[in-house]
Amino acid sequence: MEIDKSKINNFKNIINIGNHNSFNGSINISYQKLLVYPDEYLDKNKEYLLICEYGIKSKKISEILNRMGYHVYSLKGGFKNIKE
Repeated sequence: MEIDKSKINNFKNIINIGNHNSFNGSINISYQKLLVYPDEYLDKNKEYLLICEYGIKSKKISEILNRMGYHVYSLKGGFKNIKE
């Protein structure tokens, strides 16, 4: 599920799955690690926001993790959306 940048402050758990940018308050975890070892990084009782450069990869990864029972959202437009 995608969210608009106006709702970014609603999330306490922000994960940057990209390699190039950082966002204040986010932690960096590669999407590969999230997919292979989700239980090491995610709690099924919490909500997470994934961010990447354009929002494409984070959208796909959030869909996969949601099917696994996690509550994961993607920032629509990614870092590019925040910079605008």
